[in-house]
Amino acid sequence: MISTVHGSVQSIEEAGLVIVVSGIGFFIQVPHQEYYETGQTVHLFTHLYWNQETGPQIFGFATYTERLFFVKVMGCSGLGPKLALSLLNQAPLSTYVAAISLGDIALLNSIKGLGPKKAETLIRELRNKIDGLSEVSGATSDHVFVQHIKDIRETLSVLKYSHHEIGRAVDYVSQQQALKTESFDHLLRVALAQLTKPSREQL
Repeated sequence: MISTVHGSVQSIEEAGLVIVVSGIGFFIQVPHQEYYETGQTVHLFTHLYWNQETGPQIFGFATYTERLFFVKVMGCSGLGPKLALSLLNQAPLSTYVAAISLGDIALLNSIKGLGPKKAETLIRELRNKIDGLSEVSGATSDHVFVQHIKDIRETLSVLKYSHHEIGRAVDYVSQQQALKTESFDHLLRVALAQLTKPSREQL
C-alpha cells in the first residue's frame, strides 16, 4: 500500500493533482487543490481506495490527521470517500472534531452533503473514535490558540454568520488570554455564546 508520496506537482486538475515521483505521474485526489501550485514540491499522506467499477483511487492529504479522519469517515455506515473528501473541503478538521464530540447535529447538518441521518451516523459511530485528531498536537500554546481562532472564523462562516458577527465573536475570543490553553470546542462554545448577546449597536 502507498502510505506517502513525495514529488512535484505537474498539473492541477479539477478533482486533484498529478504528482510526479521518479518520473511516474500519479493522479491523486486531494482536498483544497487550489492551495497547490504547479512545480511545487509536496509531501502527501495517502490512502489507496479500490472501487469495483473504476479501479484504484489514490487520495492525498497534507497531514496525517486529515488522512485519519478521512479513513474514519469512510468506515461509517453508508458513507464513502466522495463525502469524506467533500467534508475536508468545506470546513477545518477541528470543526468536525468539536461537532462530533459535542453531538452537535445542527452544525454538521449545515455542511453540504450531510443531512440529519448522515450527521447522526457520524456522531454515533465516531464519537468515541476521534482521539488523536488534533492537527496542532505538540505545537506551542500560542500557535494552538492562533490556529483555533482561525478555525473558529471558518466554522462561523460555514454556519452562515455575517462578516460583522464573525468579527465580533472572533475579536472577543482573541482577547480572552485566560482561555489560551482551552480546547477548540470550548472556544467555539464561547464564540457562539457571544453571538447570542446583543451587540452595542442593538442596545
